[in-house]
Amino acid sequence: MFQRMSQKRHYDAGGCPYAQRQRVGDITIGDYWGVQKYDPQLLVEQGGTINSKEGVSCLLINTERGQHLVEKYGAKIESYPVEFSNIA
Repeated sequence: MFQRMSQKRHYDAGGCPYAQRQRVGDITIGDYWGVQKYDPQLLVEQGGTINSKEGVSCLLINTERGQHLVEKYGAKIESYPVEFSNIA
């Protein structure tokens, strides 16, 4: 799942010990820099609703509690399922 948000900077998480499938938090928010490559159909220029010039974020739900939080508070999140391998 990911959400649109304005992004100011990009950093490489390749060396981060937390950049893996197993997470310590209930949810993880990050940048979805691969949207043009892996999910171009979601972009405005391909008929989708996302303007990649505004930045695209991903929201990983890591636990049942995280799922509950997103269901309870995430009504305004525009989301689409994507492959984990495309955002990691």
